[in-house]
Amino acid sequence: MIVTIQAVFCVVKELLQSLLSYCHEDYSEGMCNGYDAIEIPIENRGLTRREELQTETLRKYNNGHVQLSVQSSNLKFGDANIFRKGFHQSTNQGNHLPHCNHTVWEEDWDNDIVNDMHHSRTDPDIEPSKSDIYMTNQKSYPCVNSDKDLLWDETSSTHSSDSEACLVSSQHFDANLATRSLHLVSEREWLDELESLYFSDMLIELKSLLPRAFEASRNCFDFVLYVIKFADFDIQAGKKSLAYMTLVEFEAWLKSKTEARNVQEIQQLGYWPSDNQKDLALEVVASSTFLLFEPVKRTFQLDSGDNSFLTKHVRFLMYSRRKYKEAATIAYKLKLQRHFEVTEILLPLIIVDKLQLAESYVAGCPTSLQLFMKLIDELCTMTDDDLELVVEKTVSPKPKDHRLKNKILIKLGERLVKMFHLKAENYPNIYKEKNLNGLRYLLQKKYSEKQPLSYKWDNLIESALGDNKWLQHKLIESLVEFDDIEEAVRWTRYYCLPLESVHPLVKDLVERWQGANEDSEDWEAEIEGKAERKVYNDIPSTLNSAPANCYRLPLSADRIFVVDNTQSLRECTQVLCKPGNVVGFDTEWRPTMCRAGTDDRLSIIQLSTWNEVFILDVIAMTDNVKDAEMQQFAESFFANPRVLKLGYGVDSDFRNLVSSSPPCEHAVTRLARFVDLCPLSKQILSIPSVQQKVSSRMRSVSARERACMEEERGLSELAFLCLGQALDKTYQISDWERRPLSEDQLIYAALDAFCLLEIYEVLKQWVVESRLRVDMEPGLVLTWLHPKKEKQRRSRRKQPKPGTRSNDLLPPAKKRDPIPPQSLRVVVDTMLQGLGQHLRCCGIDVVILDNKGEHERAVKIAQTENRIILTTGLPYEQLRARVPEGMCVCVPSGKIRQQVSALVKYFNVQVKKQDIFSRCQVCNGDDFVKVHKDDMRLVMGIFHGRFRAPLPGFEPKNCPVNLKDLTLPSGVPLKLGPLPETVVDSVDLFFCCSTCGKIFWEGGHHKRVNAQFSYVLDSSQ
Repeated sequence: MIVTIQAVFCVVKELLQSLLSYCHEDYSEGMCNGYDAIEIPIENRGLTRREELQTETLRKYNNGHVQLSVQSSNLKFGDANIFRKGFHQSTNQGNHLPHCNHTVWEEDWDNDIVNDMHHSRTDPDIEPSKSDIYMTNQKSYPCVNSDKDLLWDETSSTHSSDSEACLVSSQHFDANLATRSLHLVSEREWLDELESLYFSDMLIELKSLLPRAFEASRNCFDFVLYVIKFADFDIQAGKKSLAYMTLVEFEAWLKSKTEARNVQEIQQLGYWPSDNQKDLALEVVASSTFLLFEPVKRTFQLDSGDNSFLTKHVRFLMYSRRKYKEAATIAYKLKLQRHFEVTEILLPLIIVDKLQLAESYVAGCPTSLQLFMKLIDELCTMTDDDLELVVEKTVSPKPKDHRLKNKILIKLGERLVKMFHLKAENYPNIYKEKNLNGLRYLLQKKYSEKQPLSYKWDNLIESALGDNKWLQHKLIESLVEFDDIEEAVRWTRYYCLPLESVHPLVKDLVERWQGANEDSEDWEAEIEGKAERKVYNDIPSTLNSAPANCYRLPLSADRIFVVDNTQSLRECTQVLCKPGNVVGFDTEWRPTMCRAGTDDRLSIIQLSTWNEVFILDVIAMTDNVKDAEMQQFAESFFANPRVLKLGYGVDSDFRNLVSSSPPCEHAVTRLARFVDLCPLSKQILSIPSVQQKVSSRMRSVSARERACMEEERGLSELAFLCLGQALDKTYQISDWERRPLSEDQLIYAALDAFCLLEIYEVLKQWVVESRLRVDMEPGLVLTWLHPKKEKQRRSRRKQPKPGTRSNDLLPPAKKRDPIPPQSLRVVVDTMLQGLGQHLRCCGIDVVILDNKGEHERAVKIAQTENRIILTTGLPYEQLRARVPEGMCVCVPSGKIRQQVSALVKYFNVQVKKQDIFSRCQVCNGDDFVKVHKDDMRLVMGIFHGRFRAPLPGFEPKNCPVNLKDLTLPSGVPLKLGPLPETVVDSVDLFFCCSTCGKIFWEGGHHKRVNAQFSYVLDSSQ
């Protein structure tokens, strides 16, 4: 049975081979003889016979490799190269073309088309078409133009627009008509082929076919428009749809064609869309899916040139389809804002809660921004009921839940003012509600005080209202509500308000006073605007008249110094920056009541020592002191590690300091030894023994005083808990920008800074008595100075491992002279903190950035302190461009020992035994105070409360420690908490860092560490 089947199979195979050989010869003869014929009849009864002929022709040469699927008169092809190969083999076997001397062959597909036509004219069943009869009457030869077909061979073409394959005839005719007759692969057939590959998940083949389609098309933009318009689109496919993929590939193809060419050259080559094509492209987006907008915008250059004709599509989306989001996006991305009124697009965006899109819309168009802000300011004058009518007229149908509310408009306006740095005074209606609330707050505080100080509140109200007429009228109405008609009359006369616009009671009283001619001269002067404003600065001081239960400044008024010029600033710097000083820090600025939207501007800075208080007049110094002088002061004070600074809730203080005085910003980023008592006091007050002290103090006062103390907050409450007396906050809310400052204001400002010194001493004493270890100098971190940067997307290309490149670290410099470790000054990046610690152990001067330090800070330190940056990886590429050559070194990856050894060899550092541990591992200081064990035993006893500090004159001789406050000669307190008491008896000598107070001693670990760094010592010898 098997033998029979094999025999039958062999017979069939031989018959098929014979048939193929016969067809091969017949096709070759037809190719040569077909062009001598005059008539070219083509069937006109249908496509069935044509399809059969095309299929038969292709089968002759595919040898089983070319796959065909005829569906709806559309040809599906497989391997085009095999098809060409079959044709060339047939011609190489001797089947020459004797009658084709005037023919130029470049496309085998055209040959096959002509061959099909030759076969078709020999079929008597096929009637000639009209086009064929026309060609026959003209006695012309078929011509193939430059348009490419489905089997375009990318390897044999340079993709030039002027390549063409044609048959030269003796008589010319209309090429377009002949092309339409013979170019069977239409845009519809291209699309069918693309969809066939797409739905078969043959995406690789699809992407390789698309560039051929772009090349073969008469106009690539028209072809892409046809695809995105008629391609089967599934909204769920998103960016994986055929239309989107076509646009992406088309964009890449266009880029390869137009790279390094100007617009004029691109237009001449035909790779620039016409206005009509732009119009059609946006029409497809507006009528189908908005997902295609971005690639369409890029490929069809929708945002270039005069594109005002595209506005009709935006209005179509708004008025016909109610797609406000899409319309606004197209308008602002195509820069069409100037063609629309703000009420057309922006008002609907607010209603449908697309506020962020509205912000983006106006961001790129200053004119639209100003008109939009004006619109918001006008809408803020309307009530919510009036805004409901606006919604009904603007959006139809009216949404159930819209965002056109008064409060929302106010918040939107405030955010836009801050975002675009606009002047708040230009939009009074946006801030009127906040300003009115601020005015009511001032009046409430004024009339709630038991002993109201009219002059203080009058100054503040007058400064807050300014020239705002609306607020001036609201002041009169509010005074009437407080039943203070006489005060309302005084302010009415002062602001020269029309009597018909004020309350009737105020109007009647003003008329009666005018009739009685009371103070007529003064009133007439005020009415004419000639009366000077009353400034209450000559009020007697309340230094000795403060409430008995409030804390008083122990200094006299002559110990308060105002700093407002360069000379006084220098004198202030000399006093404050003495080593060991403790300075209280505070700031004041004018309240923003009735001035909503304006930035807080610093007015004064208070700096207090135990003997004097300096009031820095920031407003005056802005004009009288140069930026360089101000920067030098800030560096000398804020970045000074030998001066301890104290503050309370200083975040807002430093914010205003940086914004008001930019020269101080660099010093603020390098704050040294600044303690915020707010978090520190909370930690100490949570200690059980301290809580008992506070409770006993609360029980010692009367119930009335206790009730008053419970109302205190912030620094005043802490002053009561620590000192037994609260602060007098009478002048906390006052006009700090009025000059000159009153004596009461100066005393209040000095008091706030001085009390910090006494509070800190009490907190220290409580910690000592509790015998607990508490860090009394915790670091201060201002997070807003180091905002988090957005994480950048990782590159797909793998980056080399940091420090593994051959040129990361230069080889040792042979000509570099040997240097001691103290001469090498470096700053270590955050990624190399461990390396920095080891370099310090070798005696090298190292600044180590903390975990929150920015790379930018390393550049600033390197520039200001003349240090070499040590870093690795990608930061090295960024930092070395910011500093001079040789001031940034990339450390190779590896173990810390290897890194230290490489750096020591590179810089030729000679490390000796005495250099090991010659620097403080905590602060990098190199100055140590030696303390004998007997003195340290006494110090520890005082610290733990076993001994009392000796009386003056009875201190131990040659003891370098101040036993009263347990500080070093530099004024830095010793860090005794981490020191074990058992070590005091076993160690003879202690080394105390003069910079930070850290205590070191030589123990068994000292020898081990010396042995650990032997590799460095050996390399330096």
